[in-house]
Amino acid sequence: MFENLTDKITDVFSRLGNKGRLTESDVDQALREMRLALLDADVHFRVARSLVTKIKDKKEKVMVGDVLASLTAAQYVASVTNDELVSVLGGTTVSLKEGTYKPSTILMVGLNGSGKTTSSAKLAHYLSQAGQLCNLVAADVHRPAAIEQLETLGEQIEVDVYQNGRDHSAAKIAGEGLDRGRSLRTSWTIVDTAGRFQVVRN
Repeated sequence: MFENLTDKITDVFSRLGNKGRLTESDVDQALREMRLALLDADVHFRVARSLVTKIKDKKEKVMVGDVLASLTAAQYVASVTNDELVSVLGGTTVSLKEGTYKPSTILMVGLNGSGKTTSSAKLAHYLSQAGQLCNLVAADVHRPAAIEQLETLGEQIEVDVYQNGRDHSAAKIAGEGLDRGRSLRTSWTIVDTAGRFQVVRN
């Protein structure tokens, strides 16, 4: 989700920055496209609306005089957007806190196609690079090739992957994977699960 959103927002501001002269209409169009990109990434509509409104309020500071004739305005709007996105995400960096008992468990959940398997491997790689031993558990017993994908990623980042095929329940595999983590004395066990379909309510 974040990679797709990053690409879309980067594209919006690249086009904004490439203009020889920046107008208020240009900025408004960029903000409309950014709001659509946020909604497309399943960001709640109230959050998207609030974010764009805050950026609009701040961009009024540069919509005066000759500043519109320079790329400084585009850079400023991009900077304001970055600041507001960071604020929405909490504003500060918070480290993962290990639980009382090892290994601490991270259960990856979300919609189909949202990138849980790849994110599981990225998180495992991040933790490993930080000197924290971890293992991965392939508990997605529904998506074809999900197990193979996680095994391939685990091999690339040199992290142990536990799997027990697709003939057992995800709960059983998750439990076995946690036992595997205990035997390896890992700090973290990351469980990759099957995706869920989006539920739309009228």
